[in-house]
Amino acid sequence: MNAFVVQRRTATRRVQEGLADQSVVTEQDEAGLPTCEELGNYLDNFADALSGLIADSASSESVARMVEAERLLQGMERRCSNHPRLRPSIAQHEVVAKVIEHFLELWPTYSRALQAPALDEAQRLASQGQNLIDAATEELGKYYTLLESVRAYEDHSIPNLFERSLNALASSYPGLDLLDLDRLGAQEAARLTGVLAQPGQGAQFLILDALGSVHFDPKRFHHVLGEASRLCQESSQISEVASQSGALEGLATSSRLVYEALEGFEAALSRVKDEQALMRRIIKFYGEIYEDVASPILAWYNLVAGIKSQPYTKLIQDDATALARSLTRQGQTAFLLQDDGAFLRNASQHGNSFIFEGDHVIFQLRSYQETISRAGVIDRIFSFVESVLAMNWSLMNDLARLGIEVPLKEDDASYMNLTAFRLATLWLESGAPQLLRRARAQRRGTSLSRSTGTTYSLWL
Repeated sequence: MNAFVVQRRTATRRVQEGLADQSVVTEQDEAGLPTCEELGNYLDNFADALSGLIADSASSESVARMVEAERLLQGMERRCSNHPRLRPSIAQHEVVAKVIEHFLELWPTYSRALQAPALDEAQRLASQGQNLIDAATEELGKYYTLLESVRAYEDHSIPNLFERSLNALASSYPGLDLLDLDRLGAQEAARLTGVLAQPGQGAQFLILDALGSVHFDPKRFHHVLGEASRLCQESSQISEVASQSGALEGLATSSRLVYEALEGFEAALSRVKDEQALMRRIIKFYGEIYEDVASPILAWYNLVAGIKSQPYTKLIQDDATALARSLTRQGQTAFLLQDDGAFLRNASQHGNSFIFEGDHVIFQLRSYQETISRAGVIDRIFSFVESVLAMNWSLMNDLARLGIEVPLKEDDASYMNLTAFRLATLWLESGAPQLLRRARAQRRGTSLSRSTGTTYSLWL
């Protein structure tokens, strides 16, 4: 047998013995998911140790470096396994788990390559190892790109949410105008949810999908989007509900109030440094979203699904928790919300209803007493926002399918920078040149008012 093969087999056996040595005292694992930097450092350390073993199989230093690299990987695997799968880090958790899964196969694969008696077998195994590295780096690259795109949506140097969204779309999809983005968003909506996005709704889908793919549970978010859309499309009640007094106006008001709530919350984030104060503000923010933003949407879905039959103006007077609870208790709508969120809503509205103890929140409501980790509370809040955004997009998309416009008051449009002048300007900057070129090619005119209307529906 080749002497080099014997030496490398000896080296791999020493690495395995080192990893199996229970007498070695390891440091306590750090808290939290491994970072991209830590994963990258492991790969560098593994590559250096492997190069050392290939160059000098008898080197004790190379054996020790490989053992150290693999022990660090084992520690990262434990951290990933022990870390709760909660929002807003579910997507990160899934990426890290996939990368570690690939990394765990590296040493077994390359150790077989080191011990292979024939060159062609060693090359085949080394190729498999490289494929594992490529798959892991691709996962990290996609996630990093997604993080960068979401940071653009969270760029507080641009105070207006609408303008910030436009800037983020331009950064994520350079070279595409609004009409291109709308078409791309429609394609993505169809691919991920099976839903046909109406003109103007595709670009909104791109924004929601980017945020959802980082901060929410992406699989559940896409599921709710798809199922809520089908619920709306299959309902015979949409047009009837839209004709009721206050129903469309309620949705318009909800759009205004979500802007107000987000702006207030972002202002608090920039000022508040104390963790307890910030956690208290997050719970209060949940109450604002629940009462002001979600109530009209919850009422609509109760009517669209045929769960409630009273007029919208009467139904909207019901307690928001009752509206949520009625959805969770019906099989056809139970998927919309993970729970009715009543205790969090009530806690946000009543003083002295919760206290902090370490990393936990103790709720002391008359009808509800429980101790939940702060991470668990944040997960429930993000879950509710996840549901509300999916339900709202699905409902708006179906209203657009039916040609039903949601009215927006002039002062509300001005507050959100969605005025007719701003939207017409966007159309002239983006959609008009393309449409006019297409019109000339087809030798027919294009209506400015009709095209501007499409741009309106993009943001309402």
